Amino acid sequence: MFMGKSLNILALTHNFPRTPQDHSGRFILNIYKHLPENIKAKVIAPQTVFDVPVPASDTYEGVEVVRIKYWFKKYQDLFYGGVIDDMMRKPLVNMFKLLGYFISLIFASLNEVNASADNGRRINLIHAHWWIPNGFIACIISYLTDIPYVVTSHGTDIFILRKKKYFILKLIAAQVLKKSSMVTTVSSSIANTITQVFGKPFVDKYLDVQIMPMPYEYNMFEHQIEKEKDNTILSIGRFTERKGYKYLVEGFSEFIGLCKEKNIEPPMLKLYGFGPLIDDLKTQAKSLGIEENVLFGGEIKEHEDVPPVIKKAKVFVIPSITDKNQESEGLGIVILEAMASGVPLLATASGGITDLVKNKVNGYLVPEKDSHAIAETLLYMYENQQETENYARKGLEDVTWYSDKNVSERFGRAFAKIAA
Repeated sequence: MFMGKSLNILALTHNFPRTPQDHSGRFILNIYKHLPENIKAKVIAPQTVFDVPVPASDTYEGVEVVRIKYWFKKYQDLFYGGVIDDMMRKPLVNMFKLLGYFISLIFASLNEVNASADNGRRINLIHAHWWIPNGFIACIISYLTDIPYVVTSHGTDIFILRKKKYFILKLIAAQVLKKSSMVTTVSSSIANTITQVFGKPFVDKYLDVQIMPMPYEYNMFEHQIEKEKDNTILSIGRFTERKGYKYLVEGFSEFIGLCKEKNIEPPMLKLYGFGPLIDDLKTQAKSLGIEENVLFGGEIKEHEDVPPVIKKAKVFVIPSITDKNQESEGLGIVILEAMASGVPLLATASGGITDLVKNKVNGYLVPEKDSHAIAETLLYMYENQQETENYARKGLEDVTWYSDKNVSERFGRAFAKIAA
């Protein structure tokens, strides 16, 4: 099983840290950087527009990455902001960009396969993140080279297949997944959706589906409860419909009213992130008369800035929902980061969140789109702080299973088994 033997992985992804400090896509980097010494991964990712120059090739914490050009340099902006959302805003031009990415990725992958063979480091396995676009390309490369491939679904790529208008994508996805050596999903919710979309007979006959959650960066967090906390309710995410922030703002407004009734000092709601609905959320906060209690902190771009932001919060809220595209939360790395910071959790019972948060075990769960439940649970957490802290301590115990070293070890075993 390649124990002690050299094993080379070619990883295909459209989300990967753009600089050593970048928080975006670090969960993918964290899979590979702790692999056993005999297993090496090389990543192919797209070039992108960013605040600072992004090198065409580099090494991040021991992991090599090559970035491919797929469009005119200053317009390479299809990724890192939600591919589906971007496609919908400018469908025609972005379809050409996506086609450019397909072509560039095929040639770059074949080039890496050939170059590795020439250097005596034959590629043994391809690991594609998201079946579309990268799994589709892995399927083509596998057909041309006989190299096996693994597809990891992070959620969006599978949830979208539930919509009838994407039946052609469903047919393509069936072939991509069928020909893979293994399909890993980051949560049981995605695994269940695969069964719902393709049917249990198809899954049982053709697919090897394994739940392999993404990791968080263990050494970045103190894994203890901060003694001096701010009176702050915190959430970090992208301001899109699926993240459910309008229900959080509405629930927070109701909670502010309850605080006044109960003589509780009203907290601040701090929202960090970016996205198309930010102006709507600011307008909502103003219309509810709580704009002075809601702070929009912007995007956290450097990963080392995440722990100090989280650990001071009194409560961390994840208000995600199933949106009109039938998409829900795949897993939620930020949930793991909040757990590792010892911060009490309030989350919706949506998608992969329920794999991580267990109601009144290591946090609190409320129904999707239920602002009143958010308000009532926040009040309960404020009035029962010892119980709430006990659940946070349980979260500190649970979260280590998702550390980068533990998850890397599980992926390493899976890679070695398939390559053997």
